[in-house]
Amino acid sequence: DSVFPNCRIIFTSRTYAYNKQGWKINDFIEAQLSPFNRRQIFKHIDQWYSYLAKLRNIEEVNARGRAELLKKNLLNNDQLMDFAKRPLLLTLMVNLHANRGGNLPLKREMLYSETVELLLNRWENPKMIRNAAGGLINPHNSLSEWLKVDSDKVRKLLNKLAFNAQKSFGEQRETADIMEGELVTGLMRLSNNPNINPAQLIEYLSNRTGLLLPRGVGVYTFPHRTFQEYLAACYLTDYGYPNDISTLARDDPNRWREVAILAGAKAACGGAFAIWPLVDALCPDEDDLSKSPAFWGAYIAGLALVEAANLEQVELQNKSKLLRVKNRLVKILNESLLPVRERFEVGNVLSQLGDPRFNDQNMYLDCDDDFGFIFIPHGTFYMGSEIDEPDAQEHEKPKHSLELPDYWIGKYPVTVAQFKNFVESTGYAYSDWQYNTVSTHPIVGVSWYDALEYCRWLESQLLIIAEKLDGLLWKSLSNKSVHLCLPSEAEWEKSARGTTGLVFPWGNDFSWENANTSENNIGGTCPVGCFSKGLSPYSVQDLSGNVYEWTRSLWGKDISKPEFTYPYDPSNQKREDIYADRDILRVVRGGTYFRDHSMARCASRDWNYPSTRLEQVGFRVVITPFSCKK
Repeated sequence: DSVFPNCRIIFTSRTYAYNKQGWKINDFIEAQLSPFNRRQIFKHIDQWYSYLAKLRNIEEVNARGRAELLKKNLLNNDQLMDFAKRPLLLTLMVNLHANRGGNLPLKREMLYSETVELLLNRWENPKMIRNAAGGLINPHNSLSEWLKVDSDKVRKLLNKLAFNAQKSFGEQRETADIMEGELVTGLMRLSNNPNINPAQLIEYLSNRTGLLLPRGVGVYTFPHRTFQEYLAACYLTDYGYPNDISTLARDDPNRWREVAILAGAKAACGGAFAIWPLVDALCPDEDDLSKSPAFWGAYIAGLALVEAANLEQVELQNKSKLLRVKNRLVKILNESLLPVRERFEVGNVLSQLGDPRFNDQNMYLDCDDDFGFIFIPHGTFYMGSEIDEPDAQEHEKPKHSLELPDYWIGKYPVTVAQFKNFVESTGYAYSDWQYNTVSTHPIVGVSWYDALEYCRWLESQLLIIAEKLDGLLWKSLSNKSVHLCLPSEAEWEKSARGTTGLVFPWGNDFSWENANTSENNIGGTCPVGCFSKGLSPYSVQDLSGNVYEWTRSLWGKDISKPEFTYPYDPSNQKREDIYADRDILRVVRGGTYFRDHSMARCASRDWNYPSTRLEQVGFRVVITPFSCKK
């Protein structure tokens, strides 16, 4: 210290080894490195491509362009972004991206396969030096070359170790421990190199391999849980496909879900037909639908189909299997048979498989419920909040009774697919950035005027249908005694709370199981119908949380002092004037995914400027008596 007082010394170690092996050093400040954040990931990509440009004589502009392509790939894939948080895996990804000329495999299975190959072989290639005859003149060869054994045999051993590790690891850990004895014994049995002894092999494994990392003395692990899952999937594809993997996944889905999906994807690499035996095993026709393995199996089968199946060309003998999976996924949503997060994914999977709740045009729901409209009968209901009601704001008081005529309201908010159909049918000027989600999510980023134009278009479409159908709704449409519009806030509130003045559509107590609010931490919109326990008394869905919904009602020009207060006066024609000035605020209802339950109460009111397009605001449609048109 006295000779070099300004020197700083840093010791680095794997966290597990440092904490478990008694190597702590006194008087040193300890810090644990965090995973890369997005800024650090992008900087790492830029710097690596800058280095690779010089190393491989790539033009600087080309290198920068490839770096930007990789960043976009990561932004569009949450799993790849999670992968990239680890410097080792990110470096592998950059190398793979560069080796492939500036692209990554589109399928996860291929990505993992090529990354494993890179770790086992290409990672060592820059260190290999050969003579003119092709022989090695330095000891830095790959593991399979050093052992003098076929690389496939090494790979099969690693697959088996990964499978055994997947069976044994605890949920609190990302990867399982592999004991040195098991690993070394397996490799020594494969080796054809008489000059290798266990001590040398341990030294090699500790310092040179990329696919197995030392976690401590005598303990190894995979660099990421994904590798463990992928290699376990490879093992099961060879030795337990499809029955063993389906049994594991149905009985212990949290442990084996990803393994089953990757096993299906690997099998499908040999032919698209190979995914269907796994689907049939996960979701058999004779399943007992009263037990949890049935709906977990259907869920995982749906994920596997999205991952690996060619849904554009489903052979006749497999169409019944696809329909079976889709119908059971709908049952999961309708009966809330899985936890919230999984139901969110089920909705996304259905959207990609073809949601049977919607017809082929994705414009209306199928014939049940009058093409997705629910009848709200004439009568009195309670609107607003009690003076002393918790969370209630002044602008939603007092609670009062109000009478409304018959009307129909959309069972769900208007979806991405429905609104996109309108845009494509009419040429309506609308940017497509809002379509960066699956088709059965509610459309967001629509202004009040966009929503009104959709209503006008949909009315013209339904008038054509009304002439061919029977029933009160269709007769009313064909007689032009009703019209389509955005709901008034009174119509919206009655649809949400029924006649008895419920606080939430399902009752007076909040439950995070019933609505997509900030309490769920989903962080975005979810497909319509994921919260069937949140039905209103009239069976209208998604009125609480998910997205705010435009109404045709006015708030006023002053944000803090709404011009249109309570009691609600339906005879005040100015209150729902659709021709009011553009600078007058419109009422939005229902709360949203990033606000808490207090904003998702039936009586809660909020506002927005009608020309704004916000990521949390969508809408639904009502069919009202023509006399209500303003």
